[in-house]
Amino acid sequence: MIDSRYGRLWVMTACLAAATSIAVAVTQSPLVPLSLLVLSLSPCGGMLAVQAPPRTTFTRRRFLYGTLCAAAAVLVTVGIGHHLVAGLVTVVALTATSPAFALRIVRRQVLGASCEKGHGHGQCRSFSKPEVDRPGEQEGHLN
Repeated sequence: MIDSRYGRLWVMTACLAAATSIAVAVTQSPLVPLSLLVLSLSPCGGMLAVQAPPRTTFTRRRFLYGTLCAAAAVLVTVGIGHHLVAGLVTVVALTATSPAFALRIVRRQVLGASCEKGHGHGQCRSFSKPEVDRPGEQEGHLN
């Protein structure tokens, strides 16, 4: 999904922010409660990632991947909890600059421009205001 240089740079930045949050969680939390929290919630992520009984190596790998992702999510959440304002600013900044978010905005602008031109291809309505009976309204396009 990440094909551009910007996308790869964004992923590296997000991983660095997650690693920093994990380091904060590990260094500023009591070790035993943190370990119990991670060990109790991580298998839930593994079970969510697996769709079949663990008979094949592929299924076991998916379980391990889901478990590790859940453990990372728990640690990141605990790290953000220690410095809430800094963590929330980081999450908002990463979300606002993500390639997927930028692509969605670009698509919305392109579809909005084609709606203004009156192409009538049916996709304009998904991003326009809900249809309401108003005088002066054209076929699916609001004035």
